[in-house]
Amino acid sequence: MTVTSLLTRMAQREAAALMLVPDLRLQVDDPEPEIRFRFDGCPWCDARALPPLREVSTDEVPEPALPLLTVLGCEEITARSLVPLSLIRVPERSASPRFRSRAASWARSARDWSSPAEVHRRLEQLDDAESWLDDALPELRSGGFTWAGNASETVAVLPMATRVAIGTRQRPDKLAASRRGLHFITPHADGPLAAQLNNVYLAARTAAVREALSGSWLLDTPPR
Repeated sequence: MTVTSLLTRMAQREAAALMLVPDLRLQVDDPEPEIRFRFDGCPWCDARALPPLREVSTDEVPEPALPLLTVLGCEEITARSLVPLSLIRVPERSASPRFRSRAASWARSARDWSSPAEVHRRLEQLDDAESWLDDALPELRSGGFTWAGNASETVAVLPMATRVAIGTRQRPDKLAASRRGLHFITPHADGPLAAQLNNVYLAARTAAVREALSGSWLLDTPPR
């Protein structure tokens, strides 16, 4: 598969996730969390968790189990990007399903944009790790998806673009540049290849959302 086709599929997948309708239950007395968070230190800026998000303790065992999302400490997380996880239902007495953001996954093993072939290979791995959403979309659109994966072993990826969060300790000029640029995979993209791929991705995502809103495309499962 060409890198353009791969980026288009990933962009359509994120577009489908962004168009999901959240559960509109209203909890005003004692709202309960629906997602737990863990934070990886960023290898580029060494940022940790930023308020208002709170990292879970290893001693916390929620009942019922909740999705656990690992993100970089410096990346901005939007409420809209979390809707797929908020619609996941975990079977009773099951372990929490574990997820990583694209940025957290990328930071663990892919920091070099100098080799197009290696970047392509890593993108294929990310595409595979986030493909769970393709099968889950019909149920997510109906209001809920029961997670049946082996939560103790599987770490899936949540399709979500990213940018550096406000409050991150960086030089003002670098922070301003990072805040201006939404990137499909990392808040610390660098170099012409990262920019070129991002332009292709964001154009495909915009087109997918525009077509969905116009009614000409129902955001079906991206073809594999």
